[in-house]
Amino acid sequence: MNLNKSIDELRKPATQAVSLITLFIILFSSLTLLFGLEYENVTFYLKIVTIIELIIIGVSLLQYIRFINFKDENLVNKKILKNYARFLTVVNIVGTYNVVFAFSNVFYFVALQNDIDLYKYWLLNFVTMLVCFLLFTLGGVFFILNINF
Repeated sequence: MNLNKSIDELRKPATQAVSLITLFIILFSSLTLLFGLEYENVTFYLKIVTIIELIIIGVSLLQYIRFINFKDENLVNKKILKNYARFLTVVNIVGTYNVVFAFSNVFYFVALQNDIDLYKYWLLNFVTMLVCFLLFTLGGVFFILNINF
């Protein structure tokens, strides 16, 4: 089996397309800055989460570039191969979940535009989504490993 083709399976453009949709959602939420919301009134937690979302978008768009090329299968360092495959898998999972977090933040930007701070609700929403996504991912790992409890 060709290693480069196997790595290309992990680098499929689906995550890049989802990241572009996420970028569009973040740009859509920034429309509130044009229609009444002052940048100084944007809360710290929304600024930080938006920056983290933009970093995730950048990393998932950068995975389209092949950083490591495995030319000779006999001379391949297995540790580098496993770490690279693990990195691509994590980026794919996080990039896919990122769109849901960005979409839910639109509601909180609109609430801030109307001078309503919903920090407690945002925190509950964020933690709930994080726990659900982590459990869903863990369930998928158990399903793949075929562990019976």
